[in-house]
Amino acid sequence: DGKSQLEAMGVGEASWEIGFDALNALIQERNRDLSLEQVYATARSLHAQIVGRIAQLSDEDLQRPTRYFQPASDQENPILGWLVADTYRHYIEHLPWIKAIAKG
Repeated sequence: DGKSQLEAMGVGEASWEIGFDALNALIQERNRDLSLEQVYATARSLHAQIVGRIAQLSDEDLQRPTRYFQPASDQENPILGWLVADTYRHYIEHLPWIKAIAKG
């Protein structure tokens, strides 16, 4: 949608510079009071949005550089790699934290 990652996550520039673990903690804290139903509803909504957006892209689009979709980016690598890294592979990264949080 042409938004930066920061805009899409609803965090400011300063938050980006604190590092990924601290940023993840900030986002987790922001959402900690959501009910399980709200978490699932949000996850379903975001999933539907990204699947819908990807469905609009051609194979040629998926090979375009990230900067094509995020003008503030200087990344030349194809957006497909970013999509993979920030979707299903990203879940795997967070699985240990999710399990720890679920255990309470």
